[in-house]
Amino acid sequence: MKKIVVIDDDLGILEAVKTVLELEGYEVTALTKFEGVENICDCKPNLILLDVLLPGISGAVIARQLKKNKASKKIPIIMFSASSNLEKTTEDLGVQGFIAKPFDISELLKTVEMHIA
Repeated sequence: MKKIVVIDDDLGILEAVKTVLELEGYEVTALTKFEGVENICDCKPNLILLDVLLPGISGAVIARQLKKNKASKKIPIIMFSASSNLEKTTEDLGVQGFIAKPFDISELLKTVEMHIA
């Protein structure tokens, strides 16, 4: 079973994404905050869905940390945000994709399927 870690401080979005992905057969770990690279690596995810704007730490900072870490650098990261003008910023981070909020569920699933390892 493919594993996905979802990090978003919006509980409504987090629960909706978790439910949709679980219905598609994925094992989902939902986090409202970043608890360190090690915690994400312990989950052994095949994909990370990461909100760009989190309280206390930027999703960009998290993505950089994950891409610099030997254990997590090859895990695909899809970032999402209500700010669609961040797409270029996420490309510069070396992440595999960007989804603007609000997003269509079919778009989310298509993006996940395209990038999951």
